[in-house]
Amino acid sequence: VAFWQRTVAAIADRDDLIGVLGLGGRVDPADLGPLPDNVRAFGWAPQMRVLERADCALVHGGMTSLYECIHHRVPVVVFPIREIFDQVGTAARVVSSEVGHVGDRASTTAPEIQELIDRAMSDPTARSRMQVLGEAIERHRADRTLTSAVEAMAREVGGRPAPR
Repeated sequence: VAFWQRTVAAIADRDDLIGVLGLGGRVDPADLGPLPDNVRAFGWAPQMRVLERADCALVHGGMTSLYECIHHRVPVVVFPIREIFDQVGTAARVVSSEVGHVGDRASTTAPEIQELIDRAMSDPTARSRMQVLGEAIERHRADRTLTSAVEAMAREVGGRPAPR
């Protein structure tokens, strides 16, 4: 709850931002207290629909969330849950691939969250890298790269073609 409250505080007095918080079913929106007019909190939010309109996304660092941000070319700020190894790994990849920034869920202050949001939204490298990664994913999807690899492995292992 404290992280989400700091996030609300980071957005609250910004006329140029609208925050849509999808709390992932872990936090009741009522637990955040009164929200400013430019912040909406939901137990669950339709992430793909939100990302269609987003300029920045604050995510926990799950690969699906990152993939969806790449798909929509939305720079990210990752706040991984430290006990979940893949989220920490995803955060490291976000930094190394220069598609966003990383904060510490436990200690990043509201002004620091606000600064990370501003950095992500104004970072031309992150926008450019998101474009490159998104195009690469689209190319591989069109080429059916993964499907072809899985079918080849299935033939090698089972001696029969993979079902379609």
